[in-house]
Amino acid sequence: MFELLHLEYEVDIIVFSILAIMNALSIAVMLERVVFYCFFKYENYKSLEEFELSTSKNLIILSIIAQNAPYIGLLGTVFGIMMGFNNIDDTQKIISTLSAALKATAGGLVVAIIALVLFNIFDRCNAKLCVKYKKINNLLSKANE
Repeated sequence: MFELLHLEYEVDIIVFSILAIMNALSIAVMLERVVFYCFFKYENYKSLEEFELSTSKNLIILSIIAQNAPYIGLLGTVFGIMMGFNNIDDTQKIISTLSAALKATAGGLVVAIIALVLFNIFDRCNAKLCVKYKKINNLLSKANE
């Protein structure tokens, strides 16, 4: 019984550590993208492909975090519920364990929502930049003719 209780705390620590790392990665990508946009210049890109690769750099990280953080939280909840039913004779202990387990799901959703919002903001910025890049290149190519 003591070993399972100890495992319950370890699972919580592991799940919340993974979620914290995911959140830190989201913030790091956000900072990298903000710095990128601050020093962005259209003339640094010779082709549309190079431009698109540069503007979408690291956005896959936000996408992966947004898609997987809820599952990490859910996994913590499932383990918490499993551990909670080891104390089937103590109703108060089950309720408190279930309450703690649901915090993992909430944590996963918070991390996912942050990553998804950041992804959508940067994806929209990239779409706007791409349209402007295409307009600039079309105008420049017509002026050279």
